[in-house]
Amino acid sequence: MDTLLTLHRISVIVFLFIYLIKTFLLLANQHTTLERFVKATKVTEMIVSALFLITGIWLFVEIGAIKNMQIIKLIAVFVSIPLAVVGFKKKNKALALVALLLIIAAYGLAEMSKKKPYPVKQVEATASAEEIYKVNCASCHGDDGARQLGGAKDLSTSMITKDEAKVIIAKGKNNMAGFESVLTPEQIDAVAEYVQKLKK
Repeated sequence: MDTLLTLHRISVIVFLFIYLIKTFLLLANQHTTLERFVKATKVTEMIVSALFLITGIWLFVEIGAIKNMQIIKLIAVFVSIPLAVVGFKKKNKALALVALLLIIAAYGLAEMSKKKPYPVKQVEATASAEEIYKVNCASCHGDDGARQLGGAKDLSTSMITKDEAKVIIAKGKNNMAGFESVLTPEQIDAVAEYVQKLKK
């Protein structure tokens, strides 16, 4: 999962860099240089664009619980693509600039959403520890605890104790939200016990 995320980030940065150069050349009326740059980077841009979209969609599928910021980011990316194509083809500076700004906005939203914890989902009062885990934890940790999405730790190899797990479940850590406002102390204890069973 970390490899996929790294590949996505690299492709986004290269994609953004290419569009930044193209937009600068278009705005500076450097049409000959722009045409040469487009020819020189055509294959690279196609590969990077494909990687950017494929890895992005794959990450959306893997995450499962989609945040509002991710939806806005996806819309910004998909709106920017036709604007960029038309903008550069017709040498329309306004469209090219709007497309670049949308891509930058999408990148900014992605960076902002990394710092926000995933939303906590309510569960029935009678839910078992396994049900609570599957509803709120499996999207990042995986059913077996080894998924590691979005910086989640591999619970199958984790060395944390049950008491340490209880604190993390209650208070949260990094991208993981705290559950003390939606789970009872007994439920938190049960989930911490369940997490211990995921260890290999």
